[in-house]
Amino acid sequence: MTVVQNPGKNFQRLEFLGDRVLNLIVSHYLYKKFPYDSAGDLTNKLKFTSNDNLEEIIDNLPIEFKKELFKFKFSFRPDGQTSNADALESYIGNYFLEHELEETIKYFEKILAEQIDRFNPDTDYISKLKIYSDQEKEKLQPEYKLEHTEKGQNNQSVFHLQVLIGGVPKGLGTGSSHAKAKKSAALNALKNLGLEN
Repeated sequence: MTVVQNPGKNFQRLEFLGDRVLNLIVSHYLYKKFPYDSAGDLTNKLKFTSNDNLEEIIDNLPIEFKKELFKFKFSFRPDGQTSNADALESYIGNYFLEHELEETIKYFEKILAEQIDRFNPDTDYISKLKIYSDQEKEKLQPEYKLEHTEKGQNNQSVFHLQVLIGGVPKGLGTGSSHAKAKKSAALNALKNLGLEN
């Protein structure tokens, strides 16, 4: 896929477009896949498109697709200073402009189907902690701080994060990516708050 550079086609604009197209793609897939689900159930499953979840599942996407995604990302961000979730949304926006809607839906449903099927909204611990914080703590947002990183098995980085609410530590988490450590920290906080087993 080529990247057409023109004044109106920049990363943020493509990300804006791709975010909306991604929601349509996943909504379309869920509507077909779960014909007896209520609108509320489908909306719950649509949490798949959250940036935190996208960060987590990108590692599991087909290798050839990831090569194209990262080639696209670094064509706009040579320093890599953007999240992979934002890059995916921008990539989808660019693909849509080049291939139109029907082909875009067909292509990305194939790429994402396995991950959508595996997604469990009940394990969206980051959103659960945010909802708790909104309701119980005067709309204070959970804050995730990187404590440190270390090298684990196969020289793979292990991230250690702490989550705070109103400056008070609530949970710790580790993971092989920042996204996985964030999810782990949110789960640990929910357990400490008595909201998860």
